[in-house]
Amino acid sequence: MLKYLIFILFPICLFSQNVDYSKFIGNKVKINKVGELDKPYLLSYKILNNDRDSILYDVIGKQDLESKLILDKQNIFLNNIGESNSNGINLILKFSFSHNEGLISFIKYKEILDGIKSRPKIQGYIRRGDTWLKLENEKFENVIYVIKNLKIISFWEFYSKENNENFPKINKLKPLVKDSNGVLNIDKLAKVIKDNKSLLFEYLDN
Repeated sequence: MLKYLIFILFPICLFSQNVDYSKFIGNKVKINKVGELDKPYLLSYKILNNDRDSILYDVIGKQDLESKLILDKQNIFLNNIGESNSNGINLILKFSFSHNEGLISFIKYKEILDGIKSRPKIQGYIRRGDTWLKLENEKFENVIYVIKNLKIISFWEFYSKENNENFPKINKLKPLVKDSNGVLNIDKLAKVIKDNKSLLFEYLDN
């Protein structure tokens, strides 16, 4: 059974309405230091934004996770004057899961300064009530490594139980990233990526 429903092609405006995240929810993934994680989901902002880059050029006054990231990075927007938007945040993906400490989410994004995009960055948050707090990332270093380096479609192919003939290199390595019960192990996936960067080059977010 496929567990991550990533490719949901509905015309959803990213911040104008509530997103039904149940469409993106899987069953379990595992991190050795943490254990099996319930209700993970992997969300592509580009797909949500009708296959267009999701770029924000100003602080938005809401209580959602994206607003928290933008607020934390508000200094980026200080030089935007009038219609001149040369600085911003390019939202790429969000990986979230339920943990005994609460809902945890990681956002992958790029900073845009003077029209030039940075390399991908990752920031983790944990939800406490109605508030999002920055997360100490050391405990989840392999989560960060995987989502920083792997393209969304590649993550999907590693996650799926079925092999896709269009991804023979991933099919070859897939048994190395699964536990005996078939659950995707994030720590194993991180190691496979590190050990096979040349082989997986076309599947990486370089």
